This record gives sequence, C-alpha cells and structure tokens, in this order.
Amino acid sequence: SPQNVRQLREAARRDGTEIRALEVSAGSFSELAEHRFDVVTLFQVIEHVARPFELLARLARLQAPGGLLYLECPNDAAAWGRIKNRAHRLLRANAWNSLKFPEHLHGFTRRSIAGVLRAAGYDVVECGDYAYRDGVHQVESEFWWPRLRDGRHPRTPRELLRSVIPVIDRAMSACAHAGSGLYALGRKRGPATCGRLD
Repeated sequence: SPQNVRQLREAARRDGTEIRALEVSAGSFSELAEHRFDVVTLFQVIEHVARPFELLARLARLQAPGGLLYLECPNDAAAWGRIKNRAHRLLRANAWNSLKFPEHLHGFTRRSIAGVLRAAGYDVVECGDYAYRDGVHQVESEFWWPRLRDGRHPRTPRELLRSVIPVIDRAMSACAHAGSGLYALGRKRGPATCGRLD
C-alpha cells in the first residue's frame, strides 16, 4: 500500500538505508525477473491470493539464498475469534472466521504458514502471533481500533467494544500466544530445495 511504502521510505531514510520500491502489475512477475531482492514483505496479502504456495515459490525465485521473506496475515487460531464464535453461536448469529469469501480465500495458523514457507523454499526464522493495535506488524490496525484515551468517547456499545477488544487481544497474545494477527519470517534456502512440496 502507499502508506506502507511511505513508512518504509521514512524508516530507511532515518537509518541511512537505501531502498527502491517497484510497483508491479497484479500477477506479473516478468517485470521483476532481472532483479534479486534481499527482503520481500507481504502485509495482509497471502490470505487474498488464490494460490499462496505458487506466489511464495515465485517470490523465492526472485531472491538469492539468504534472502528474507516477511509475511503477516490474520490468525485463524486467534483467541478473540474463538470468543466471538461462541458469542455468535449463543446469539445464533453468523460465526466469525478470518475466511471472508471472496475477500479472504485462505486462513492460516502458525503451523500452516510455517508449512507453506518451508514448501516454497524458506527456513522459518521466526513465527508468532500479535495483538491488534501492536503498532509493529499491522500498522493500519492503529486506525481500526480506537483508543479510549484518544479523546474520542464511545457513543455506542459497539464503539466501546472496539476500544476494549485490542486490550483483550493483547492479553490473549501475551498469555496464550493466540493474538488476532500472525507473522512469519523466512530465510531463503539454497536453489536445490526451492519450490518443492514436502
């Protein structure tokens, strides 16, 4: 997103790091074939693509061994999601799920995101969950979940709940490792293992 590119440029400028951002047509990797990337990031992308393994395998071909891939997406094993599902069942409402067809085509847990990374040719360096509004993994969630101390007082029970949910989610992430977001960092393996399903 333009917001993520802007934030990356600002962070790189502060650190004295040189970066180059390329905009690529949807689904077209031919424009990138001549490049090799040290770092590839996918923020809230992997759950939207029809063939996540194919996407990661194609990205792996754009990186030399040792290149890093960072993924971030909703966590299908999130405690808040399970709490919400139980409440919806009691109220006989639609259950929550991070799969929101046709928007979200795939859901991931730590195990499944690590598995697809390995299959695409990456060693998993780190994989974990995070809470809404953590300010690191999904910066946009800062805007989605208002804080009570921001001076905006909730006018409805729904607005109050939207301010409290990140607090509950933070506790679930800290105590049960079941926050609503999921992230994984992979390091590209050597060329002999890329793109192979185990």
